[in-house]
Amino acid sequence: MRRLAAIVMLTILPVSLAAQGGMQWKFGNLQQGYCITFLVSPADAPGVLPDDAQPTRLDGMTDVPPALARLLQDQPEYGSWMPAAVCIYRFGRADGAGRELVAAAGESEMIGAILFGARVAAAQPANGMSASLLFTNDKRITKSTDSSRVAFRQVKATFGKAAHGDDERHVISFGKTTLIWDGHAATDSVTLTSPIERVWVLEGSRNRPVLLRWTVSAVSSRSMVGALVVQGKDRLAKVMRSSPIRYLGPVYQGGIAQLSEIPE
Repeated sequence: MRRLAAIVMLTILPVSLAAQGGMQWKFGNLQQGYCITFLVSPADAPGVLPDDAQPTRLDGMTDVPPALARLLQDQPEYGSWMPAAVCIYRFGRADGAGRELVAAAGESEMIGAILFGARVAAAQPANGMSASLLFTNDKRITKSTDSSRVAFRQVKATFGKAAHGDDERHVISFGKTTLIWDGHAATDSVTLTSPIERVWVLEGSRNRPVLLRWTVSAVSSRSMVGALVVQGKDRLAKVMRSSPIRYLGPVYQGGIAQLSEIPE
């Protein structure tokens, strides 16, 4: 079973951003953060992107994740495919929209995004990703963003132990797609000294794109060992199963993160 690469992001924006009316969420006590990286064929790309979006070819990326770079080197025929990722982050605390949310013992405030490599806005940087969905496991986050241009959708997610052994089991459902990972973090550990940052572009209200800066200042990262299963019959499940690679990891732990709207 193949797994996938991370496309995570973050930068601390000025406090004055809130005064300008931009959305801003801050997160603390990063328990786990990782991405599932995969590829979408040229034939399937139009079905997962906004009408005016331009897919980015893997061989046209300026910053190719290592797992995808190895695939491109070994199998250049996938150079025309579009990179994509499902990213999942679990925190002990979330602050935003005038709310302070603290996860109960053994639980987490989870947020994430389904991302596609495509140009959606003229102001989008080269490594920006089109966000087709922002999601959370907390209905309070969903409710607090319902009326904003940057809305989270609540999804079903469970994080616990696998049926056998000491592995973890993560189960996340988006509509009719369910992702199941059984595994654990490897023993290797890398200390991180600088934040990881990207820009996500979300199709906001009135078809106006919203640029978001996602910044993760993690303490360390580890490889991930295990198996990913993709279940379901809808479009996301189809493109993920059709991908020549589904690479999961690395997992980031410790530290803080921030999601901020970039002023126009």
